[in-house]
Amino acid sequence: MKFGQGDSQGGSHKLPPLDRDPLRADAPGQEKIELLLGAPVWGCAGWRGTLYPDKARPSDFLKHYAEALPTIELNATFYGIPTRERLLKWSSQTPENFRFCPKVPRGVSHSSELRTRLEVFERFWKEFEVLGPRWGLSFLQLPETFDTRNLRTLETLLKKKPETRSLAVEFRHPSWFADHALIGEAKGLLEFYGTSPVISDTLAKRHTLHQSFIGDEALVRFLGTEDSVSDEARLIEWSERLESLPLLGAKRVYFFIHQPHEEFAAETLARFSECILQRNKLRLDKPVSLYSERQKTFFA
Repeated sequence: MKFGQGDSQGGSHKLPPLDRDPLRADAPGQEKIELLLGAPVWGCAGWRGTLYPDKARPSDFLKHYAEALPTIELNATFYGIPTRERLLKWSSQTPENFRFCPKVPRGVSHSSELRTRLEVFERFWKEFEVLGPRWGLSFLQLPETFDTRNLRTLETLLKKKPETRSLAVEFRHPSWFADHALIGEAKGLLEFYGTSPVISDTLAKRHTLHQSFIGDEALVRFLGTEDSVSDEARLIEWSERLESLPLLGAKRVYFFIHQPHEEFAAETLARFSECILQRNKLRLDKPVSLYSERQKTFFA
């Protein structure tokens, strides 16, 4: 079973309180948070007639995706670094203000050899430069077995991150969390190296729903259930939570919506977009609209 899938752990489905670190309580607020909505794939044939035109060709899926959404959680890079030619092709199919958010390859996150981790990490930062301005917030997804005993290994990796590039780290082992916040050692390490934590909202792994926002950018991964009632309540609360982030100095949030069957993610994104547009403190430069007439009133 994949991480985040399975039955609810029970308890409240509501967002826990913000982790208001005293060191960040005086962060200068921004007038509006820039919100970029996206999905984890673009090759979803089930989006024909919703996110894509009815007769969209697979070769044009990325082009249509980039017309509808401003960013993508690029999970394919977990399995290896694409060739320069492929990266250039992806770049040519998207506007300059589109943002790819690549997952760091598993050679970095899952290898047992530190030398391999470092070699792949250095190559990752070098090869993706070809994306130029289309390169957004990358993220390092640590395995569930990577606990606090590996703190020094993580620090060794973060030392290799270029200062000019953005990175978010996804912690999964429970030892990194306490009372819906990251432990002090993790927060201190991320802040020192100019990185941020990924926040995962999944009903099956509630400990990953920490509320520690560090730095200018945040990456939220929302794992839906295809239960419209449950997903609606959770997303409405997220829209309210995002409005409070200027108090912590946040400027930009990448918000990626997953569904067990990705074809349902298109309508979820469109409905969440409608909700966001009602919020005064959130800036959504690219609202999500669908080709389909199948939209229903999701958010009252």
